[in-house]
Amino acid sequence: MIALSEKKRLICCVTGTRADYPRVKTVLKEIVSRPTLTLKLLVTGAHLSPRFGNTISEIEKDGFEIAARIPIYDDDDTPYGMAKAAARCSDGIADALHALNPDLVLLTVDRIETLAAAQSA
Repeated sequence: MIALSEKKRLICCVTGTRADYPRVKTVLKEIVSRPTLTLKLLVTGAHLSPRFGNTISEIEKDGFEIAARIPIYDDDDTPYGMAKAAARCSDGIADALHALNPDLVLLTVDRIETLAAAQSA
């Protein structure tokens, strides 16, 4: 039987852009290095868009395992299109969080992906 203090804590981190990933990368490395923590990365937004450079490759190059890929963007960058993207993001993150059941969700920056993730968490 594992004592409560020894239980591994599952942390999900949501990243959506090339701008937010470097800000959280050192924290992600620290989480991975801790034997009492498990990291699950949820990747969404511009990371998955050819239009914005498919920056998911940077995350993969750094060796992080990606637990879920949540595509949200289409070619509509109007306010209506952004609202629809936020809805797709909220839906996808809700599904991922339901499946993973994390102890903590780590969010950064202030974009539609973050708002949707906070709502879902």
